[in-house]
Amino acid sequence: MRKENFIEKEGNFIDPEIKKEINKEGWDGQAAVLIGSREELDQEREKLLSEGQCENVGTYLKMHKIISVPAERVPEELKKEKGICWIYDGSNLIIIKYIDSQGNIAEVKIDDFKKVSSLNKGTQPIDQLLKELKECGFRIYENKFDKTYDLMDKMIGVYSKQTRIIKKELEEKLKNKQTEEFDF
Repeated sequence: MRKENFIEKEGNFIDPEIKKEINKEGWDGQAAVLIGSREELDQEREKLLSEGQCENVGTYLKMHKIISVPAERVPEELKKEKGICWIYDGSNLIIIKYIDSQGNIAEVKIDDFKKVSSLNKGTQPIDQLLKELKECGFRIYENKFDKTYDLMDKMIGVYSKQTRIIKKELEEKLKNKQTEEFDF
């Protein structure tokens, strides 16, 4: 690289394009790598902290949901129960499984409460999560005698059975593909 590409007079000895690319894609494992002056670093740090953050739980769910079991594998009586959800609250991980608006069983993982702004506003994050889920129309069981509990239990049963079947089907397809490709 030629010296003309660098801006030495401002104290920058890195090609501006390289610096821009590092700051854009600058991840080293779980740590961010940023390059620049103090002012630039402050701006990049602020951008980094707000990137990927959602204002509320509803937005986060829409952006991060994964279809675990497609609607064609979900029994008809369960497809009608949109909004039924199951919540796993681990030490640093929350998993939400629910029947989405199309009748799929969807799954969302929240591994960092900082990714959802509304979960960082004074109350316990799990309490705020439950409140927002209810405001979005999710049905969360209150006790084991609640009808919602039985529906949630059925959903988890279907999820477990169907994800095992899907995994087995994918393994079989992969095995067949590898067999077909072998040509010695």
